[in-house]
Amino acid sequence: MKSWLTEKEAAEYLGMSIQEFRQIDIELPGKDGKGQQLFSIRDLNLWKWSHEQKNEETNYIIAPDFALAHFRLIQAILLKGIPIPTDYDKVGELPSLDLPVMIEVTKPWDPPIFSKCVWDSPEGLFTYRDELLYGIHDHLVENLSYTYHSRIGDQLDKVKSELHGNPNSRRAQFITWQPEIDLGSKYPPCFQRGWFRVRNEKLDFHTHWRSRDMLKAWGSNVFAFAHLHKLWADELGISVGIYREFIDSAHIYGRDLDIAKSFAQRSLDEWSWPLEEIDRLASSKNDTSSSQ
Repeated sequence: MKSWLTEKEAAEYLGMSIQEFRQIDIELPGKDGKGQQLFSIRDLNLWKWSHEQKNEETNYIIAPDFALAHFRLIQAILLKGIPIPTDYDKVGELPSLDLPVMIEVTKPWDPPIFSKCVWDSPEGLFTYRDELLYGIHDHLVENLSYTYHSRIGDQLDKVKSELHGNPNSRRAQFITWQPEIDLGSKYPPCFQRGWFRVRNEKLDFHTHWRSRDMLKAWGSNVFAFAHLHKLWADELGISVGIYREFIDSAHIYGRDLDIAKSFAQRSLDEWSWPLEEIDRLASSKNDTSSSQ
């Protein structure tokens, strides 16, 4: 099958007339092919999928990698999110769009492809990863209110011991919530619980979130948690399995809706950021800094 279709072919592919297709093609990125507009099969499939979601009762996102998962997440919230004000809205701002969501990334390291929709630099992503894995910012807890590593670090060795001693365990979990601190706090942790399980000789990882900024925070979050997933699978000597998330409030803030809509118009290639490229860019930046 061809990768790019003409307007007529694209309309037929979606089961539409030319007139119907012209009413929606403004939502589809395309390219100029010798004087005619061409449309990617991949983008047509994504458009079709996102519009089918309007009739779905469940908010279930499945994708092979993080880039496609993020693309579908933003589409789903824009299509189905409910306007709900937040504690962080400023006067005159639109309410956030809010949706409870379950996400499944089926091949998170085959290969690792992350989302370019992040509010951080390549080297910043690795710094965020190192905070989660190694607690490089734990000394700043008094100023930051908390870090994830400061909440889970003393639990991790016991959780790993549980998996090593009993690969079939259903008890390999860690939590961040501290009621005596977090109830009534203005900035309690968004991430609540992590859970590991060995299935079919692969390590699955579930993360549970009470609240999540899906536009600006999700990309950095999963970059770090995906590395925790890979690190533990390697230590156990097994392959990385499925990565799942359960999010009570997956939201896009009202002030960011125009940005989200702009990102939603981009092609999947513009969302995809292979780990190899992120690593190369971060290494290049660090080499430049060290030589100055």
